[in-house]
Amino acid sequence: MQHKKTLQGRPPWPLAFRLTHQIALGINFLHSLSPALLHLDLKPSNVLLDSNLNAKLTDFGLARFSNSVTRVTKKDSEEEGGTLSYMPPEAFDISYNPTRASDIYSYAILVWSIVTGKQPYANARSTIVRFRIPEGDRPPLDEIRRQAAVVAGLTSLIDLMQECWDSKPNQRPSSRKCTTVTEELHKMHKHTIHDAVHEVLKKLDKNEEERIAEQITRLSITETSG
Repeated sequence: MQHKKTLQGRPPWPLAFRLTHQIALGINFLHSLSPALLHLDLKPSNVLLDSNLNAKLTDFGLARFSNSVTRVTKKDSEEEGGTLSYMPPEAFDISYNPTRASDIYSYAILVWSIVTGKQPYANARSTIVRFRIPEGDRPPLDEIRRQAAVVAGLTSLIDLMQECWDSKPNQRPSSRKCTTVTEELHKMHKHTIHDAVHEVLKKLDKNEEERIAEQITRLSITETSG
């Protein structure tokens, strides 16, 4: 997930719920086109945030209309630690015909990344990830489940994630259902979203100031040494 200043760690819950809803809206828009447009590369680095931390989908380099897709291949030179971890299990089949459900799976992993502030399978070798995803491995939910007792709606989001990353594409929900579920969760926390956004922007500004100060210090040290 990118911004002029990148978010670090999990955003406050009201913002996390808004982001999951806005991304679902973006996917639903693409999938509602006739023919449907499949993004096929949903991951944090392809979600941009505007100055008020609203999410926008970007990078449609792999996007295809659903009626023109026969086989999608990934170049070995691509950043496997990112894209690979968000690919659905069917993408590892010899014959892969992407559908709307392919994006829905990636959306689930993207939601997991938002609500944990982590990269999925961060320490696993790409060859292991490539093997284990089709075998049913998914990012762990233990940490999120522990927080569900005190965060309203989080259990519903966990249930949605699990539906979306089902091994069988035809068992995954539609993008419309994703927008419906996440809209309800966003509404639960809407009254505190302003404070959450302000908190994050303030933190990002502070980090930027510290970064600039550090650069100036390094420059001063270099000039003194010279």
